[in-house]
Amino acid sequence: MITIYDDLKHSNEVKSLLIDFQKYLHSIDTTNEIKELKNEEDAKRYLTKMSSDCKEMNGKMLVSIENEKIVGFIQGVVITKDDPEDIMYATTHDASKQGWIGVLYITPEMRGKGLGTELIDSIKSYFIEQGCKTMRLLVASDNKPTIKTYHNYGFIDGDVEMSLKIS
Repeated sequence: MITIYDDLKHSNEVKSLLIDFQKYLHSIDTTNEIKELKNEEDAKRYLTKMSSDCKEMNGKMLVSIENEKIVGFIQGVVITKDDPEDIMYATTHDASKQGWIGVLYITPEMRGKGLGTELIDSIKSYFIEQGCKTMRLLVASDNKPTIKTYHNYGFIDGDVEMSLKIS
């Protein structure tokens, strides 16, 4: 079952999932730049920021519940790109409203059961209601299984962020 995130009811479970999510990202990061969340307080601050981003950017956070337990979540925000003062963007792109997925996480034991697709479908419907023309996200290049999942959903590769250690 997909439901809107209710921080009073679900925050402890989502904090625990955030810790697991960051631990996973740390484990696959070949750049050695991603660190694990240190403790529950870090997870609380991260979750608070995700929630405030939703409020400030017309976003939404949804959770997937199976057997009365949260087994996944998605957070997304709406970004409007129409500022004529942003010369670099305004001269090279049409104004647009974009839905951005900030975080998507499914517990390892629940992966492959369609829950990620359900969460993406739900946030996509929300983005469509908000008038978004595209849905975007960033994914770590080391996260091959997730990239495959997004390709299977229909996402296409866009910009590539690259880094070079210089000190």
